[in-house]
Amino acid sequence: MIPAVNAEQMRELDRACIEGLGLPGVVLMENAGRACAEKALESFGDRLSRGVTILCGKGNNGGDGFVIARHLSNQGVPVGVYLFGRADDVRGDARINLDVLRAMGVKVKQITDGRGLRTLDLRVGLVVDALLGTGLQRPLSGLLAQAVQRVNGCMAPVLAVDIPSGLSSDRGALIGPCISAEVTLTFGLPKIGQLLEPGRSQCGKLEVVDISIPPEVIDRYDLCVGLLERDDFSDLFMPRPQDSNKGSYGRVAVFGSSPGLTGAVCMAGLAAARVGAGLVTCAVPRCLAPIIENKLTEVMTRPLPELDGSLCAESLDQALALARTQDVVLLGPGLGAEENARQFARDFTLRCRKPLVIDADGLNAWAGRLDELAARRGPTVLLPHPGEAGRLLGVSPDEVQADRLLAATTISERSGAVTVLKGATSIVARPEGLAAIVPTGNPGMASGGTGDVLAGMMLGMWAQWNDEFDAAAAAAYIHGMAGDRVAQRIGERALIAGDLLDELPQCLRRLEREARGEDPEN
Repeated sequence: MIPAVNAEQMRELDRACIEGLGLPGVVLMENAGRACAEKALESFGDRLSRGVTILCGKGNNGGDGFVIARHLSNQGVPVGVYLFGRADDVRGDARINLDVLRAMGVKVKQITDGRGLRTLDLRVGLVVDALLGTGLQRPLSGLLAQAVQRVNGCMAPVLAVDIPSGLSSDRGALIGPCISAEVTLTFGLPKIGQLLEPGRSQCGKLEVVDISIPPEVIDRYDLCVGLLERDDFSDLFMPRPQDSNKGSYGRVAVFGSSPGLTGAVCMAGLAAARVGAGLVTCAVPRCLAPIIENKLTEVMTRPLPELDGSLCAESLDQALALARTQDVVLLGPGLGAEENARQFARDFTLRCRKPLVIDADGLNAWAGRLDELAARRGPTVLLPHPGEAGRLLGVSPDEVQADRLLAATTISERSGAVTVLKGATSIVARPEGLAAIVPTGNPGMASGGTGDVLAGMMLGMWAQWNDEFDAAAAAAYIHGMAGDRVAQRIGERALIAGDLLDELPQCLRRLEREARGEDPEN
């Protein structure tokens, strides 16, 4: 994973360089500003001849802007520098670079009121946002908020320095007016809020700029959040042994279904088979078994006692007996919201000792009872979407979305389970706090059934690999990868869950070829 930091961790890294290594802060600022100027020249080219407007705050982010202005001016680029505040209030390293810029003859306009704001020229080739850095704690207001509104309404592309002004670097939440950038150049390491929506979209294209923080300094810190990469699980796709058989790749079972919801268990079962599970069984209410058997060919069915079409207390003994013969079990797809089904889910969860994936109504059975899941004896993976996560935590979906990382890690900590919080930028979290942010996926996947496909993928992959976190991370990444490939081919709007099942073979083949060091396109 690519490590990601919050604002406090980034301050600690800077402090370790400045105080521990004796690397002056003004040198770090110089490295940052020079790299941004070079990227601006490289990325926006001829546009810069139309001029660059650089918006600077009074702190170190503004200091980076002064360095950018100096280097662009030295390259003959017309620059207009606007300081939001008074020059007398600029201190430290930023003041050094402000004084150097003025000594070069570059005019710095001070904006302290509405009249000054009206002088802001945005009819340029590029706007550089160097107003505020990663330490923002409250919404922008006053002149800064008005400036952000004007910048977002202009025609020029925006390059954000370190982070778009107005964005929470820790949560990715929009806590008020926020710059919408085309490119964001962040320093040292990506910030957590830049990897989570909606912050990810506000950043545009995110690039990490090297400002000379030594790797050994980064390695001293326990950075437990990162951006998932394909290399993190590529070794899971090495060639299968020639003498293997279907028993080598796991026996798995899906428990669920109720009237009107037979498709969920079918998609989960097919997904488990498609990612390579050896034997897949769908355990469903007896009255629905003929429907499931008509839909599925490669997947077996097991009819269970039922009450009005749902699994119930009478289903439990046979369900547990079947589970004991399986390597991994999935509970929840299409299970239904009836109380008898919820009681079945709770009893099955606590009595089943096998590795267990819980999804959909299997999770809703634990609404407001999250801590009770910690009593389960056996490894567990939870797959909530924001609504289900909110019910587990006793909060609204909006509160979950306001801090998705906190929600995912809290669910894992309290339940003792690995959690995959689904949604834009899914998060895979361990109980001890490690969290991986998944970069794949798109809005076209916000349709019924895609979560059932993910649950089945998780089931099938866990049966083949021992570590549930690795399986969860791989399943979430490949699920999004399949969605992205479908969207490239047919667009997001037409995407349905079945398209993901159809795309999985191509995704898996690509990963297998990459694992063997072969060209994935051939």
